[in-house]
Amino acid sequence: RTGAPASEDLLEIGPRFPAERGFRIDDAAAEVLRQLIDVSRMSPGFTNTHAVRALLERAYGAHALRVEQLGDPLQLDDQVLRVLHAEDLAAQVG
Repeated sequence: RTGAPASEDLLEIGPRFPAERGFRIDDAAAEVLRQLIDVSRMSPGFTNTHAVRALLERAYGAHALRVEQLGDPLQLDDQVLRVLHAEDLAAQVG
């Protein structure tokens, strides 16, 4: 297939990036990621997988800030520490 990947292709690729870091994306975050990809595809300069990776990089930062507010990371469940939630991705929309 030639040309830019479809949103569905990017959504399939997207979760691989967090998995490389030991993270996963929950279902609600996957939906926000889909929406962000759809909006980003309309922007000039959209660079496909690079843009998806950049979205996720910003989500890691939002995730870190969210988790920091929860207290001692040694006391937190792995689900809290290693799962990106919708709010982590949505934080960059504002």
